Amino acid sequence: RLVNALYNAEMIGQMMSNGVQIAAQWNLANGQADNGTDYGLIHADTYTPYPQYYTYTLWSRFGSQMLPATSSLPGDTTLSLYAGRIDDNTISILAINKTADPLTTTIQLENGPAITGGLVDVLTGEALEAQIITFNGQSLPSPDHSNAPSLPLEIAAGPFSYTFAPYSVTLLRLTLDS
Repeated sequence: RLVNALYNAEMIGQMMSNGVQIAAQWNLANGQADNGTDYGLIHADTYTPYPQYYTYTLWSRFGSQMLPATSSLPGDTTLSLYAGRIDDNTISILAINKTADPLTTTIQLENGPAITGGLVDVLTGEALEAQIITFNGQSLPSPDHSNAPSLPLEIAAGPFSYTFAPYSVTLLRLTLDS
């Protein structure tokens, strides 16, 4: 379910923020229990990825250095933000919108250069219980994401604003003016 993807994304962000050096996903393909629950990342028989599978894709594109990030919205119930550095000219923001509403925010870099472009990856679904998600607009993304490439970010002059989709995990990879 989509709620598992939001939980997984938040769990990884919290571990990174709190200095956890190593963790492991304990269950790649579990198979369903008698009550229909399956905690794996992929279906054991069909190898179809579950929604939480895609959170690892997003975090793998995040970068290796955490940066401070704050939001005026409460992270425990509304919007969690994690910022990172991919390289000297690219920073990332991973946002988890835990609400049924789109959330628009202005993104500012403290003492930083202007944002000139970038890429966005979005994992979302219609409801927390959704078992079918979209990844970069594709409702049946392939496991290697070849049919769901990152989308270009349109950057207008002035402050950069972005609207995070309801019930979503979004990765912004922002190109900085060098």
